[in-house]
Amino acid sequence: MRARQVGELTMIPFYLAGGLLVGYWMGGWCDSKFGTAPYIRVALMVLGMLSAMRESWRMIRQISETEGPSSK
Repeated sequence: MRARQVGELTMIPFYLAGGLLVGYWMGGWCDSKFGTAPYIRVALMVLGMLSAMRESWRMIRQISETEGPSSK
């Protein structure tokens, strides 16, 4: 059980980096299409980071609930 929790928790940096990178890439594409540089890129990077933080928080909460006081 501990190995699974460690594996899930090590995914958090990848979620955070992935959210930023996807926002950066999609924002760059939208900015080049609409000529709004850098506004859409920044907005999508913030949105990607918030989404990644939410997913990380959800994962940590789920692991904390499954661990509980009975597993110590």
